[in-house]
Amino acid sequence: MRTSGPAPLTALDRRVAGCRACPRLVEWREEVARTKRAAFADWTYWGRPVPGFGPPDARLLIVGPAPAAHVLGRRYGVITTLERSRGQIEDSPELAGVGRNCAAVGGTGLGVLDLGDTDRTQAAFLAAAERARDAGAEVLVLGCAGMTGLQRAVGEKLGLPVVDGVAAAVKLAEALVTMGLRTSRVGSLAKPVPKRRTWGAGRD
Repeated sequence: MRTSGPAPLTALDRRVAGCRACPRLVEWREEVARTKRAAFADWTYWGRPVPGFGPPDARLLIVGPAPAAHVLGRRYGVITTLERSRGQIEDSPELAGVGRNCAAVGGTGLGVLDLGDTDRTQAAFLAAAERARDAGAEVLVLGCAGMTGLQRAVGEKLGLPVVDGVAAAVKLAEALVTMGLRTSRVGSLAKPVPKRRTWGAGRD
């Protein structure tokens, strides 16, 4: 019997937003929320973990930066944090059917908490970006939300368009909402065909 209380997804969102399991991370994010980046000094920071599941009744599918990168150039490169993050990012374009347009996925060697060091981050990003450019990338995509702001700082130095994945996804979602578009209900995203299930068939 189900007890009363918040829906499972709502309860999980609350647990994520209230998580304080890593004291070092908690100290860092609370300090960032107080001091803020200079570019966003007048913003109110959330300063807590952000649940990544979305509302259970979501009506729109929000996609990431790949469409923006394809508009700006034929082949793109993704710059991320640690080298071990590359595998998952390399697999994603293949699953989305755009793997042939991905020239390179480069790691900066920096963890998320290291991105607060602006000079070090820019230097590492430039080095990884130059390797991606040499591999054939015509457009670069920031592979971590913590890199937001680098597109302005290093774009001109590289001579390549640099796409902020977070901003691109938000703007694309805004455009879809403005045009009144929703996720397709035919083909691969159509409602599943009803199936009859017989449990324990063939057993005595």
